[in-house]
Amino acid sequence: MSRDPEARASTASALAPRVTRNSTTQSGPRSGTVPPSAAFQPSAASSRDRVTRVPLTSSELALRQPAPEWDLVPLIAAPVAGALLGSGHPRHIPLMLLVVWVAGGVIAVRCLALPRWALTFVILPCFVGLLAWSSMVRAQHGAAVHPLAAQVDARASGEIIAVVANDPRPSKWGVSILVRAERFIPDGLPGLLRDGASSPPGLTAPSGRPDVVGARSSMDAGARTYLVEAGRSQRSVLLAAIPGDRVHIKGRLSPLSGQDRRWQTRHAVGAFQAGEIVAIDTEQGGWRAPAEFVRRWVLGGTRWLPAPDSGLLAGFLVGDTRVLDERVDADFKASGLTHLLAVSGSNVAFVLALTDGFRRRLSRRGDAVCALVIVAVFAVITRAEPSVMRASVMASIAVLTELRGQRGSGRRALAWTIVVLLIADPYLVKSVGFMLSAAASGGILWWSRGIVERVPGPTWVAEGLGVTAAAQLATAPVMLTVFGDLPLVSLLSNLAAGPLAELLTTMGIVCGIAGTALSGPLPAVAGFLQLPVLVLTMSIRWIAATSARVPLAISARPALLMVAVAWSLFKVLTRRRRQAQVGRVLESLTNDGLR
Repeated sequence: MSRDPEARASTASALAPRVTRNSTTQSGPRSGTVPPSAAFQPSAASSRDRVTRVPLTSSELALRQPAPEWDLVPLIAAPVAGALLGSGHPRHIPLMLLVVWVAGGVIAVRCLALPRWALTFVILPCFVGLLAWSSMVRAQHGAAVHPLAAQVDARASGEIIAVVANDPRPSKWGVSILVRAERFIPDGLPGLLRDGASSPPGLTAPSGRPDVVGARSSMDAGARTYLVEAGRSQRSVLLAAIPGDRVHIKGRLSPLSGQDRRWQTRHAVGAFQAGEIVAIDTEQGGWRAPAEFVRRWVLGGTRWLPAPDSGLLAGFLVGDTRVLDERVDADFKASGLTHLLAVSGSNVAFVLALTDGFRRRLSRRGDAVCALVIVAVFAVITRAEPSVMRASVMASIAVLTELRGQRGSGRRALAWTIVVLLIADPYLVKSVGFMLSAAASGGILWWSRGIVERVPGPTWVAEGLGVTAAAQLATAPVMLTVFGDLPLVSLLSNLAAGPLAELLTTMGIVCGIAGTALSGPLPAVAGFLQLPVLVLTMSIRWIAATSARVPLAISARPALLMVAVAWSLFKVLTRRRRQAQVGRVLESLTNDGLR
């Protein structure tokens, strides 16, 4: 988004590696190189670039590599440690808030007199960690003390009036959905009037007749989040619900247990076993209506595709995997391609690039405001999943940094994104999706350039391999810890499916919007436009299925051993290479002296 062409040219020339074309060494910018200012996950270079590169020497790499930015290590570690420590101390809210504000006062009074290293490595991380700690303590206290805490513990039965908070998730036994409860009407209390009494506005029974009425005796649920679990009989009704719909359900409250405890990371304070769906209001209003309108247009192309490909396309475009075929889902997990079905920085980057031509006509401030609005709408469309929030906050930081006229750093943007999100929502520290997204972005920003510069061959191969390898190495610890093993074929499968996934995102959005616009007057043309999308989805499914049949996976202990061996070999080879370079330099100096 930078408007200074001279600055961009100087930056590109400074980062340009040595390239050869037809055995002639040239210097110039290399398209697609992962810049340190990338605010979100960078993409691979275009396949049209057929430049053959000469790997740089260690000294040249040292000169071209950006500063390691070690001050970001305590900045990232502090909120993570604070949130984890705060999860075990839910009763010390006043003390923690006092400590946080006292620390803030000390920083405000003395930071100017302290040395810079103390502020960077001690004071600021401690303050950020305390903020994350207090935020987690507050969240834990809210989960334990809420208006319906006694009813949840007593497994009280009754009715709730709530607002749908996320897309329903189908399962073998029925459907699960998160709601924000507004009112709870316990069984046995008087005042639940029917048959002619006035209904709450907007609520309509599934049969179409007004059947839900106001209750004179009900309890305020405090807009807390509950996990509603319904059986097969209510499956079709709840699957049609979208965030923002109001529902009236009869059932029984219960504490979260077993695998349902994972919903605590989404702030669920209890479960509600649905017995009957009394009414549902599907009228969208306020700020959600435009977002749902855009979402329907983006997903318009899925109606023209067969079942396996339509569900796969919805996952690529907005991360919606509710109707994804079980076999396709298993193939993506076995081949290490599941992350492609989660909306990430590349999706945000594409949306901003798609509107770049329009935004360039605006002023600098108008450009920034428009970009922030687009990022916010995109987050709403994709249901604000953890990976979406990470990419959206990073993009917002990049936009605000450029608005202030400063040169952005992708690493610094990632660090402050982790700080902001963990303070705002400390439960993200336990979210696997957030950990994988942050780790992949960090691996790309820290390691991809070094890998790319050391890989000989065409640029598009080196960059695809470098970005994929960096993301895989960074996410490997999380994958091994959470899932127990890591498919070794994932590097090759990602290298093959990555470019197709980017093309599918582009074609899916463009052809989906065009198909929706033409579905009325020209339905045949609308369906024909989806043929390229169908070819891409079938190709990616074939890659996933083929890779899944490769029985190569590694568990945690062998993986650690392999990493240790690889690191040792790398250090040995690097040392020998440096010694050989020093020997050649001394030999050349000796020869020059003898001459």
